Amino acid sequence: MSLRGAVITIAALGLVVGGWLFFYRQPANDVATVETHDQTVPIVEAPVDEKLADFFVLTNVGTFALPLGTYRPELLAATDGTFYVVVVEPKGESRHWAYHYDADWKLIGQPFAVSAITEEYGESADHRAMLFGDELVVIYQSRGASDQSLILARFTLDGQLVKRLPIIANAANGAGEDFSEPAITWFNNHITITTGTGEQKLKIRQIDVDGNVVSTEVYPVAAGSAISNEIGNSLFVDANGNLNLVSGNEPTSTESLVITTFDSLGEISASLRLPTNGREETFPADNTGASGYEFIAYISGVDPYLKILDAE
Repeated sequence: MSLRGAVITIAALGLVVGGWLFFYRQPANDVATVETHDQTVPIVEAPVDEKLADFFVLTNVGTFALPLGTYRPELLAATDGTFYVVVVEPKGESRHWAYHYDADWKLIGQPFAVSAITEEYGESADHRAMLFGDELVVIYQSRGASDQSLILARFTLDGQLVKRLPIIANAANGAGEDFSEPAITWFNNHITITTGTGEQKLKIRQIDVDGNVVSTEVYPVAAGSAISNEIGNSLFVDANGNLNLVSGNEPTSTESLVITTFDSLGEISASLRLPTNGREETFPADNTGASGYEFIAYISGVDPYLKILDAE
């Protein structure tokens, strides 16, 4: 008989003979498990599909300038054909603002602040955003003098704050957490977030929509290994429902981007190094799917590039 079964049985007997009751509480690590993984999957070199390269052409159909002083935009396409852009824009009581545009890039309503500078958590820094149902979700790092926090903020699509709370509050600097350059996606019915540790490790946390940590997976990171970089990466879910991490390299490296695939148990099931022209490839900080392809944006020196992946 399990511990839970034994406690329930004892409680039932107690009610019969004397009217007392035990309460069973699940262990805390059943609610937020922490698993540490080894990397046993070698990197496989991905081929170039020459036929795809022959006919797949992207054409620039226009350029739109965001307000002067904004940077690091998160570009989110809504199902109604409009766009949300979440940017760093230090002004007032916030360093991050959201803009809503129609299909012709005309501003809808007024920009609204999505981060907050507070005495408890400090000043907001790096951010990521996504649309989920009828809400805008923003995850951002907030830094104090000697600590940092990972914050969840949820908004209605017209900019009304639904909830703001810490996912991880006031983690001491140098204590195995690095919330700079997170990546986020929706996977396995949870918000999934990657962060670094400052110790050549990557953490993948799953949280519920109220910010509660459900699980934490920890992976070693090293050049040439199944995951090449602990921060400055992106996440996407492929057509088979697998979670994929796109990781880059340190500046000046000529190694290419690596895609690491995780199974439902959080184990690494595949690791693929994408083709390269020998250029520096860093910070694959955004990607999107369209027409059966995955578009991965990254930086080479100071120039933006795209890698285009098919279903394989």
